[in-house]
Amino acid sequence: MSFVDHVQVTLVSGRGGKGAVHFQKTRRSPRGGPDGGNGGKGGDIILSVQPALKDLSHLVRKRLYKAEDGHPGAGRKKKGAKGKSLVLSVPKGTICYDSKARLLKELKTKDWCFLKGGKGGKGNAFFKRASLQAPQIAQSGKPSVKKEVILQLKWVSDICLVGFRGSGKTSFALDLSQQESKIYPSSYPRLFSIKPIPFSAPILVVDLPGLSSSTRRFLKQAERAKVITFVVSLMDKDPFCSYQNLRKELLSYDQKQGSYLTQKPFFVLLTGGDTSLYKEKEKLFHKSKISLFYFVKKGLVSGYKPFMDEVLKKIEI
Repeated sequence: MSFVDHVQVTLVSGRGGKGAVHFQKTRRSPRGGPDGGNGGKGGDIILSVQPALKDLSHLVRKRLYKAEDGHPGAGRKKKGAKGKSLVLSVPKGTICYDSKARLLKELKTKDWCFLKGGKGGKGNAFFKRASLQAPQIAQSGKPSVKKEVILQLKWVSDICLVGFRGSGKTSFALDLSQQESKIYPSSYPRLFSIKPIPFSAPILVVDLPGLSSSTRRFLKQAERAKVITFVVSLMDKDPFCSYQNLRKELLSYDQKQGSYLTQKPFFVLLTGGDTSLYKEKEKLFHKSKISLFYFVKKGLVSGYKPFMDEVLKKIEI
């Protein structure tokens, strides 16, 4: 299934139920009287944050989502039942915009009642007065509210791995998260969780697919990362040039989207090759005063502690 980080849907709250026009005679009141009950409230539209969700693909199948209308009132002053609210689950980091792309809300942890259902109409019992003993009137429920919204997902993460295809990003992410399962390079972003210190809060790592014309759009998942890690293969013809090209990709994205990826703290992670090749290529990076680490299949050559210490310092945990 493809990764979906942008959907446009129409949301409709429930309409309020109609009030009832009803009269009833009983032994205690042989002359009778109005006893029409009020209508029930319409259902709300609620956006609920579910951390287990990773994207918005479950919202692609439908364009219209509607809550249940309130039920009409009845005799004996019975109030109509409330309409069921519609709860739409969204992943953490979802941003809600209106149809004109104006920001409405960023969904982090709490549920948000986006649209309230209409109030139920009053039944004729409500309108009984000394001057009006047999009202033949009742209110219709308040109308539903309809809005078109844009939901866009931007993961909130600590580290974002950026590199070209074959640079070793996924291998590093798996090693860092200590996952033994085989996960192959993907055309979509992935989210990993690691614990740098026992009993500490987990650090979230985004592994972006290898940068190309078709995957450039996923750079939006780096916008809310605290640290960018450029992953460059030592087997490239010129690793320093590859790093510069990655920076250019981010700069181009910033200019088009008005983001600030190139202003974020960053590291460079060199992968593959051997120690002699690393020592040969590292000089250019050190001249530019770039924080540099070296990763091979057995892990970081310097060990993970210096890397994690530097990360924790940057993200201010």
